[in-house]
Amino acid sequence: MADDARAQSIKRMNEGVDYQDAGAYSEAIEAFREAIALDPTHFGPWYDLGLLYKKTRDWPQALDAFLRAWSRVPPGMTAELYAAILWNTGIAASALRVWPYARKAWHSLGYSLDPLLNEPPSLPLGPVWVCFDPTCPMLGQRLDPARARIASGAEQYPQQYPSPGAVVVHDAERVASQVHEGVELPVFPILHVEESTPGVFEQYREDSSKAR
Repeated sequence: MADDARAQSIKRMNEGVDYQDAGAYSEAIEAFREAIALDPTHFGPWYDLGLLYKKTRDWPQALDAFLRAWSRVPPGMTAELYAAILWNTGIAASALRVWPYARKAWHSLGYSLDPLLNEPPSLPLGPVWVCFDPTCPMLGQRLDPARARIASGAEQYPQQYPSPGAVVVHDAERVASQVHEGVELPVFPILHVEESTPGVFEQYREDSSKAR
């Protein structure tokens, strides 16, 4: 019975992926949630749902889905897939400034920091290129695995680009490479421009618990 439920869940999940690839996001969300209902123990539909919400920049829903996927990770999962879940959890938490979840994700990936503090991580990782358009990257300084502060010189970029000093959340998958001071660095796509409002971990945790 459990095997049948898992098989049906995977089938519906794969249909959701097909809907997403076709740009039918509402149908994809419906398929993923039906897959979850068929087998609530399966991490897969939650992870795919999180990726869809990440794509549409619905960060509260993305974080909730990634956390649920993380809590359902089975024994024997490949290191690559487990890392992808952690990276996406950290990215969504960073976009929301929910620092304990971001810290826990980075800590689980092997970064040295206190996973319980409710403050932005400080993990200077050197220079990096970030962009909205890979043909027009901006130089920044990495603050942690998913955030960078835009460096000076950004005035030369289009008006819609972040100003120097702005903090952006970027993806973990490079879209290009570019040389800086003789060193080839990755170019990561910008996902979110951080606002100046402080994090509200306790309020988010309360709202997320109610949603469940």
